[in-house]
Amino acid sequence: MKASLAYLLSAGLFFACAGPRATPPPAPEPVPDQPDALLKASRDAYASGQFSRGLELVKRLIEVSPDKGVAYDRVGSVYFALGRGDEALGMWETALALEQDPERKAGLTGSIMLARRSLGMPEAAPPAEPPPPRVKKPPVKKPPKGKKPPKAPALTDREMAQAAYDKGVEKYASGEYLAATTLFLEALDIDPTHEPARKALERLKMKPTP
Repeated sequence: MKASLAYLLSAGLFFACAGPRATPPPAPEPVPDQPDALLKASRDAYASGQFSRGLELVKRLIEVSPDKGVAYDRVGSVYFALGRGDEALGMWETALALEQDPERKAGLTGSIMLARRSLGMPEAAPPAEPPPPRVKKPPVKKPPKGKKPPKAPALTDREMAQAAYDKGVEKYASGEYLAATTLFLEALDIDPTHEPARKALERLKMKPTP
C-alpha cells in the first residue's frame, strides 16, 4: 500500500513538473501567385498591421506582374488608401518613370500631385510645353537692278492665315500667351483648315495659366 502511494505521488510530481506541451508555431501563410490576389493580400496584411508580410507580398507582386508600371501604380493606390502617403508617392514616381503611355502618364502625374498635397509638399512644376513649330517662309526674290518691282499680288486667305500664325508663334516664344491665342484664332478665322494654328491652340489650352 505504501509502495503504491509513493508511486502515485512520484508520477503526479513528474507530470506537474513537465507542464503543458509546447504548441508548434503556426505554418506560414502561402503567398499567392496571381497579381490580383497578391494585391488584395498585401492590402489586407498592411490593414491588419502585418507590415513585414505586406512588404513581402508587394515585392512578389512586382516580380510576377508583366507590366511593372501598372504594378507600381496599383501598389501606390493601396498605400494611399491606407494613409501611407510617403510609400504611395514613391511607388507612383517609380511607375511614372517606367510608363510610356501618355494617358497613363497623365493619370500618374495627377496621383503624384494628390500624394504631395496630402503630405503638405509643394506641387511639382509641370514640364514646359514645347513652342509650336516654326514654318519656313519661302525666300523672297529680289528684282533685278534698274527695274521697278512688280506690284505684289493680293494675299490669299491661306497666306494671310499663315502670316497671323507666324506672328502668334513669335508671341508664344516670348511668353505672350494671350496675344498668341488671339493670333492663332485669327488664323483659323481666315482659314478654318489651317492645321498648325489649330494644334497650337490645343497646346495653349493644356498649358496652365501663369
